[in-house]
Amino acid sequence: VCSSDLFPSHDTVCYGAVIEKEIDGELLIDTGFLLSYPENMSLSITFAGGLLRSLISREGLVLKMKGRGKIQLQTRSIEGLSDWLNARFWR
Repeated sequence: VCSSDLFPSHDTVCYGAVIEKEIDGELLIDTGFLLSYPENMSLSITFAGGLLRSLISREGLVLKMKGRGKIQLQTRSIEGLSDWLNARFWR
C-alpha cells in the first residue's frame, strides 16, 4: 500500500515508487503505471502506435491523458512483478 500527499486519505496499491507528475496538455502513459488522476482530466485508451504497429511490436495499449492536473504513476508494473516471481517459483 502506497500513500502520498496528493490523496492522503486514500490507500493506493502499487508496486515500486510513486511519482507525482503535473500535466498541462496531453500525455501518453503505459496502462500499468497510472495510479490516480483528478476528475477534471479526461482519460482514453488507444493503441501505442496504431493498430498494425501495436500488433507487430506487441506494445499494446496506452492511456491518453488530457487536461491539467497532478497524476500519480508507479515506477513498476504488477505484470513485471508477476513475471519475475513466476520465473523463479514455477520452473
